[in-house]
Amino acid sequence: MNPTEIHPPFVLNLGYDLNEMNDSEKVTLVRRRVVYEELVMSVDKFEKMNEKIKNNIESDDEFYLNNLEMEHIGFTDIEETYYTAFPGDVTSFTDDAISFWYENKKWTDPYEPVEISS
Repeated sequence: MNPTEIHPPFVLNLGYDLNEMNDSEKVTLVRRRVVYEELVMSVDKFEKMNEKIKNNIESDDEFYLNNLEMEHIGFTDIEETYYTAFPGDVTSFTDDAISFWYENKKWTDPYEPVEISS
């Protein structure tokens, strides 16, 4: 289902910008990248980190892996990058456009033409 096909008050309530979404003169190009990073630590610190993660449910002091200061591995040729496009300006709901609004979306490689999702 396309977000333009649902009841406008509902879409507005979600915070979507209807005017921008329906702008036929615009397309939103979205890039998805997988970047490889690394962090060296002692085995002891690694085990303590995993214990913190296991105990997140039982503790107010939550810890997640995205809290770590990772460093880029330095090789861009193994990064994965893909592109897709959506009709109009979907920047007010890009996450929803990617997740569920557009059934027909194709992620393409950087050297391929990009299709507009529907």
